[in-house]
Amino acid sequence: MVRNKFCFTVLREGKGTLVNVVAFVTDRQKAGTPFEGHWVSDVSREEFEEAFQNFESAAKNLIKCCENPTRWALHVVNELPLSTCDRVALIGDACHAMTPHLGAGGGHAIEDAFVLGRLLAHPLTTLDNVHVALETYQDIRLSVAQFTARKSEALGHMYEFNAPGYYDGTDRGNEGEELERLKEKIIEDRRGWEGEGGAVAGWLKAERKLQESIVIVERW
Repeated sequence: MVRNKFCFTVLREGKGTLVNVVAFVTDRQKAGTPFEGHWVSDVSREEFEEAFQNFESAAKNLIKCCENPTRWALHVVNELPLSTCDRVALIGDACHAMTPHLGAGGGHAIEDAFVLGRLLAHPLTTLDNVHVALETYQDIRLSVAQFTARKSEALGHMYEFNAPGYYDGTDRGNEGEELERLKEKIIEDRRGWEGEGGAVAGWLKAERKLQESIVIVERW
């Protein structure tokens, strides 16, 4: 890859008989602005090839084999200050839609539902204190998902060689060293981003917090 705004991912499917090509074209100036047009649309083979004309021959040859390419807009949610209000709660993409560079968005939605569902079904939760259960869900889950979203965004910039301080495509005479630092940073960021214990540990923490919060409310 030689142009900073592109990222190229290849996934094998169908026992190796199909190859799913995911090629990113990023316009940093449009980040954070509303998207106009269809979220998913067909594109011509010519337009697809044009976007990656400066890539190495192996990548271009793979693109030439792609049938019926489509364009998918990526949507994210800016960090929200909260994910609950009274008896209303947001889960999944509704409160922390993120870029796909860690493959974690769907997993976080499931973890949200796992923790929230168990809090709502807990013997201590009643209609009178359900807002406490929702606040507990928010305290446990929102910051974790937002942390992953930030990690995913940063990793995407690294994939696209747009990582100042490591490698951003600028010729400084030590490109090999910068690429090596970037490789180590990508490996480092791919490890441990999910936190300790996962959803089960999050649930146990949420249960303890719910129990403590209910006791405090009842004392009042």
